Amino acid sequence: MKRSNCLAALAALLLLVGALSANNIRIEWTGTVLNGTDVSNTFGLGVNANNLTGESFTVEFIVDPTQGYIQSSPNFYSATGGTDVGGGGYLSPVLSASLTINGQSYSFQSNTYGGYIRDATLNRSEILTHADHKQIHATDRLFIWVFLNNNSIPFTDINENLDLALGAGATGVFQASTPNDAFLFSGNLTPTRVRIGSADVVDPPDVPEPSTTLLMAAGIGVLFGYRRLRRVA
Repeated sequence: MKRSNCLAALAALLLLVGALSANNIRIEWTGTVLNGTDVSNTFGLGVNANNLTGESFTVEFIVDPTQGYIQSSPNFYSATGGTDVGGGGYLSPVLSASLTINGQSYSFQSNTYGGYIRDATLNRSEILTHADHKQIHATDRLFIWVFLNNNSIPFTDINENLDLALGAGATGVFQASTPNDAFLFSGNLTPTRVRIGSADVVDPPDVPEPSTTLLMAAGIGVLFGYRRLRRVA
């Protein structure tokens, strides 16, 4: 009986790891710039003060849910990494982060800190995406967060599909400067919608990575072995 239970647990674990390794997460935020100035004309709107205020924006994060320092429990998931996490021993789970305004995009790095949090524990509804990169006299930062003291935003697992209109409790910050201490742009965001889903392209049909296929095949093989043991017993 103990052997059968161990085989069942191993099969479930192998199948889970195989599934997770194939699915990166895409988080898309849209809304308007609460206030912002771009003196570098990165977004093609000139160099005047407050030239970004009122503009529409799109922020996209691509996250690897298997990378970084991971904490997971029922209704909660957190992945963080970068030089500020665990003495730099964890890679950032943020594979890419971008801000698009006026059809022009800027990509942010997350070498210092990258994070993705989903929290639906008691009286908490939280979605957080964070990319931070710091060098001497240079800073890139993109941070968007929604937090509510209730459970109005459900969370089932990291493979969720969510399309949600946002109201109060959603905020964001962006800023960038160059290594020679030249200010590029900064401001605050008002997110009004968030979409979460798989970052994988399904057209044409996906062919799993070889490592994923092997893991899933191993899980299925162990599962069949477990069922055969049960028949013999």
